[in-house]
Amino acid sequence: MRLRSRRLTSLALAGSMIAGGGLALGAADAMAYDRNGTTPAVETQRAAKAGNGPVATAVRNTLDVTKAELRTAKRAGTSLAALAKEKGVERDTLVNAIATAIGKTTKGASLTAAQRTTIAERMVDRVPKQRAAKAGNGPVATAVRNTLDVTKAELRTAKRAGTSLAALAKEKGVERDTLVNAIATAIGKTTKGASLTAAQRTTIAERMVDRVPKQRAAKANRGAAVRVAVDKAMTSTLGVTSAELRTARRAGTTPAELAQQKGVARDTLVSAVASALKSARPANAPDLTNAQVTARAEKIVDNAGRGPRGPGMRGGRR
Repeated sequence: MRLRSRRLTSLALAGSMIAGGGLALGAADAMAYDRNGTTPAVETQRAAKAGNGPVATAVRNTLDVTKAELRTAKRAGTSLAALAKEKGVERDTLVNAIATAIGKTTKGASLTAAQRTTIAERMVDRVPKQRAAKAGNGPVATAVRNTLDVTKAELRTAKRAGTSLAALAKEKGVERDTLVNAIATAIGKTTKGASLTAAQRTTIAERMVDRVPKQRAAKANRGAAVRVAVDKAMTSTLGVTSAELRTARRAGTTPAELAQQKGVARDTLVSAVASALKSARPANAPDLTNAQVTARAEKIVDNAGRGPRGPGMRGGRR
């Protein structure tokens, strides 16, 4: 029973596919047996990984498609059986071609004809996970862009600015219901959406249109202005360049010690840094009292680290 179970497990594993220039057969192209010829093990055949193995080649030749076309179909969630139907090729014809190709692989040659056919059938009927939507090329994303007449970049910019699709549609002079209907129709064309009712698709579309994305634009590099301002304040007060200040701090010299070397009072440097922290404070950073700002300026001046590290305006390494 244990041996039978292991063989069934090997057949189940053998039906998996891995991407690489189109279609590649993973375990099926690399079914291996140990020295006594009974226990299955999974290996990887390099030729199949590149999409140039006998199985991948048989699929392309039988369906008369290129690697790119096969890859596009897989990303769209199209099974080999569905693709064969589109190309006017019988399912059994494709199964037989794949089974024959499996027999030509190094490890597949040790399988029985029935095992090769079982593996081929699972490959043909397997529905790959749809990936196109992640890249912004799926039916829903395409419907949104076409309806609103915007590019990917424009849509991405609006999202980062916290603009909902409903608001964007209003800016473009497009009715909300028109956008909702376009999205609902596109959802019906996806693999999972096809099983939903019209009401369910419309509900999902409405939520998509009315959802207000989190604003991200304000977060980008919000600590950069603080670092630049503090660096400028210290270099101008100490009469050194940014490179000289950086070299000194890397050598373990604090700005306060450098100020002493340059004949500048520590309090003067602290005051300059505090002013820089106030002037460059990000709009969404919490309000600080003068005492809090001064305390942080002192930490920066007395620390040999890298200076402020963002909106919190803390010192460097401690």
